[in-house]
Amino acid sequence: MTAISVWAPSAERVDVTVRDRTAALRPAARGWWRADVSIDHGDDYTFSLDGGEGRPHPRSAWQPKGVHGPSRHVDHDRFMWTDAHWCPPPLRSAVIYELHVGTFTPEGTFEAVI
Repeated sequence: MTAISVWAPSAERVDVTVRDRTAALRPAARGWWRADVSIDHGDDYTFSLDGGEGRPHPRSAWQPKGVHGPSRHVDHDRFMWTDAHWCPPPLRSAVIYELHVGTFTPEGTFEAVI
């Protein structure tokens, strides 16, 4: 089981759908909703607020079908790091650019940005 949470302070009900199975989340403090769900690396999932259409997780690591598509669960512990000796450049030499993927291209996907 994996703990999953979403902030939806105005919702009366929040459900999560994983692999065509829907589970209700429990209200928690300050607008948060939580549940323990069966979800595996690579599973797509959506949240439904008050019985509405499925929405992606607002903090998901990956939405392969675009910004309005389902979120894909990523188990970061499964990644085998190979860069133990890598040293990043100093922060003072960084160029920081914020890009809203959903409006940058007509497709609204990370692949279209590249």
